[in-house]
Amino acid sequence: MYLLIIMNIIWASCYTVMKWGLDYLSPMHFLFLRMSVSLAVMIIVSIKQFRCLDRYVILRGAALGAILAVAHGLGFAGINKSHATDAAILYAIEPVGAIIIARIMLKERMDVWRFSALILTLIGFVILSDVSDVSFKNILSNFTLIGNLLMLVGVLADGFFSPVAKPVVEKYPARLVLTIALFFATLFLLPFALISPLKSPSISWEAVASVLYLSVLCTCVGWTLWLYFLSRFPVNVIAITVFIQPVLGAFIPHFTIGEEVSARVWFGGGVILLGVLIAVAKRWRSEDELISEAAIH
Repeated sequence: MYLLIIMNIIWASCYTVMKWGLDYLSPMHFLFLRMSVSLAVMIIVSIKQFRCLDRYVILRGAALGAILAVAHGLGFAGINKSHATDAAILYAIEPVGAIIIARIMLKERMDVWRFSALILTLIGFVILSDVSDVSFKNILSNFTLIGNLLMLVGVLADGFFSPVAKPVVEKYPARLVLTIALFFATLFLLPFALISPLKSPSISWEAVASVLYLSVLCTCVGWTLWLYFLSRFPVNVIAITVFIQPVLGAFIPHFTIGEEVSARVWFGGGVILLGVLIAVAKRWRSEDELISEAAIH
């Protein structure tokens, strides 16, 4: 688990690298290159495991690839319009997204604590997006709001990744599952990359460095570790490590690319993290109650 904690510290910097790379690449080209390079690396390191391929892992991989394409496609498009700081803080909403997913898919009861957590995160989102005028004209011109909305939907979509991945990584090697998922994600993103206009006709070292950093370190190494630990621990155990990202990720852009840590970030981010804390505390309490009941019976 220490490796996963270290990886989350590294992931906290990826929002800054994304914002940096988007100065030279369009969102779809950047994401497509990230997935393509990651796929090439994973094929090399996982080629011996292809003998394990069957219909089940391919179908699960296709589902995971679709989740990656949607979640990160919206994430890249959103951060292109908004800020790396906002992206880091908004990622803390993923556990609350799991509450919504559970409510829809599993018909779990939305008690007052979970409802309060949801309301707090939505209030924090509005503050973070600087919505001072709710008129339609203002909303269309508020690129921070539009970007944050795209990232919010992407974060909620990303909440499906671990629940979908867990059954398959318990049966198949993490490297193989990630390779199949990256193959389908690259395939789904290809049409969008083809129709997206080039941001710059030349290739810069900054763009190459950004793609390699996100592909090799954050994707190949990071996602393989995540799937490996997902096969051995419950989702809610390894998800706790994710909270490192918004804490560090909110300040890394300030010291690297000069983004301002304004009152909007402090206040909105604080309200979001409070809502997340309530949701996580409630989940822990519910699990403790279940363990106590099981011990009694």
